[in-house]
Amino acid sequence: MSRRYQQVLMLVPSIAIGVAVPVAVLFTIGHGLDALLGAIVIVFSLLVAGALGIVGLGISATDTDVPAGDDQTVKTLRASQRAMLEEMDQVVELLENIRDTLRSAGDDGD
Repeated sequence: MSRRYQQVLMLVPSIAIGVAVPVAVLFTIGHGLDALLGAIVIVFSLLVAGALGIVGLGISATDTDVPAGDDQTVKTLRASQRAMLEEMDQVVELLENIRDTLRSAGDDGD
């Protein structure tokens, strides 16, 4: 997927929020919504749309592709993933021990 295509895909939601929400709020203001509340919603939606657009462009600008011929990088990434999974398994085991301890303490208190 080309970088330009990624940028367009990241900008479409922010443009949709920046246009659709204010139009919808202006429509509801015409049907009885308080103007101050509508203005707050519009400003907030424009801020969120702008932030989403900036973050989307930032994400699409980063190069996450691993070169096809770089086997050492792939091996390093796999080793890193394995190490993280082992650490997560240890954390799960520790949390299960804590849960069992709390359950047994709760049973003793009854």
